[in-house]
Amino acid sequence: MARETRYFGAPRKGPEGVRFPASVIGGVVVATALAVTVWSIKQQSLEVAQATAETQAQEIVGPPCPRILRGAFSEPLRPVRVFDFDGVDFGRSFGEADCSAIAKKSLLGNGYQLVCQFSSPAVLAVKSDKGLFYFEPGIGREATVFVLDGSARCVMASPYFARWKQAVTETDAQGKPTFAADDQNKPKRR
Repeated sequence: MARETRYFGAPRKGPEGVRFPASVIGGVVVATALAVTVWSIKQQSLEVAQATAETQAQEIVGPPCPRILRGAFSEPLRPVRVFDFDGVDFGRSFGEADCSAIAKKSLLGNGYQLVCQFSSPAVLAVKSDKGLFYFEPGIGREATVFVLDGSARCVMASPYFARWKQAVTETDAQGKPTFAADDQNKPKRR
């Protein structure tokens, strides 16, 4: 039987071309998924390590916040400023909040726990999949809440807001607070 000469663009006759077995295609899909998973875990580990360094968690040391029962958690200092951070609800009465994540030991090295620092919360409420947690640090007191595996604990310290308070109350050469300089130029009310 003679071979036909094929010309460019001529229709194919028969099963010609490259065929990949299903096992090769499956192997490529599995290898790609594994590479993406490893890359994602590595990225998460790097982000948690950076957040841990920025949060300076080793400085967050203080006595535990007073806990209160749900029945005592009512007017006038109930948490009216509520926000969600990574699936956990945080509520406070006053002040500001700054949240981050810090590293915790895990099998893959990418575990983390939540850390929220508060400037002057008065009362704190934390709602996670493990339940409701109530704390009463008081007005004008800094506090930090750690949430590990859904359980919250609170300490009476917040290096973030302590540094912030120091920055806004720095004084000039005469010992006067620098943030009050603008108030001196305003007309006084009588």
